Amino acid sequence: MPLPTVHVIGAGPAGLAAALYLARVGLRPVVFEQAADVGGRFDGELQVLENWSSEEDAATALAGFGVTHDVRFEPVREATVYGPDRQPHTVSGSRPLAYLVERGHRAGALDRSLRDLALAAGAEFRFGQRVDHSDARHVVVATGPRGADARVERVAFETDHPDAVVGFIDEHLAPGGYASLLVRDGRAALSVWLFDPAAQACKPGTYVDRALDAVGEVTGCDVRSPRRSGGVVSFSVAPPYSRSGRLRFVGERAGFQDALWGLGLRQALLSGVLAARAITMGEDYDALCRELLVPGLEVALANRVLLGQLPPERYEEVLRRAASGNAMAALRRLYQPTRTTAVLHELARFGPHPPLPEPACHGEDCRCLWCEHGPEAVPTSLSL
Repeated sequence: MPLPTVHVIGAGPAGLAAALYLARVGLRPVVFEQAADVGGRFDGELQVLENWSSEEDAATALAGFGVTHDVRFEPVREATVYGPDRQPHTVSGSRPLAYLVERGHRAGALDRSLRDLALAAGAEFRFGQRVDHSDARHVVVATGPRGADARVERVAFETDHPDAVVGFIDEHLAPGGYASLLVRDGRAALSVWLFDPAAQACKPGTYVDRALDAVGEVTGCDVRSPRRSGGVVSFSVAPPYSRSGRLRFVGERAGFQDALWGLGLRQALLSGVLAARAITMGEDYDALCRELLVPGLEVALANRVLLGQLPPERYEEVLRRAASGNAMAALRRLYQPTRTTAVLHELARFGPHPPLPEPACHGEDCRCLWCEHGPEAVPTSLSL
């Protein structure tokens, strides 16, 4: 009997993790990506793989996903965070706060490593193809955010500044959010996370320009060859995460993004693995997500509500407390569910989650992969 083909739509971390798992257990994943290669959206950028939302260390988790080959993967043991008063607060923990990974298609990048491992295991990649329909028995949909709950502005640049991890919690720089600067080996990435709706509506670049000024003020960091980018963040965490026993939504497409910090790399990898596991072992993908992903994301959304009620004049006090103790322990406590977070999550999840338009969706008779207008049906327009 021929092995079943699984279509993976999108070659971000979630789709790549699913393809790698599927290929290693002997299935035949075919990965479709509309770009010319993996990682084009963030090519060469440094990103954070957080290490505080789970008891399991992120390095161990990444190895468990099968990603141990030639990945640039550096622990962050301390960070310097500035509040509105521009006073430095050094935070650290009993284990690495996070890990820095490089994104893109260059050697050492996470996307490149996942792609190469999946190819070696037997996955097939079809680049330069946008897919709206599939007749495969199983489809993993990894096509990016379906909503715009927050916005992120980024600038990557070259610098002579020493390696550093710097954060800013300041309403002037990032209303309702924060800014982060990552520097490694002469390359830097500055990101500004905007959770406040009014700030999101401002002209793109407004807040990243302010953050660049603040970085220059407190660090003296020089900026060469800046490259700007940006995007949206979706953390709706809205079930179902599968449809018709055939489609499984992963990563940002499923809203698996941490609402407190806007990060989602760890959740993307895990959701891709869970979707592949559900396919190969006949498990309930929605149940796996509810057990292993959703609880922490619900607490993060509740904490996003709490943080929104914190007066800016208390930011410095919070940072002083974080710097005086074990920051990792404090972050871990934030992800423990309580009665308060349960109530706040219920309130937050009914808040506005502005949807992004999907060009393939066109009404009640639509049969695209992510249609929410009518019943999903197996089309015949694409036979692969």
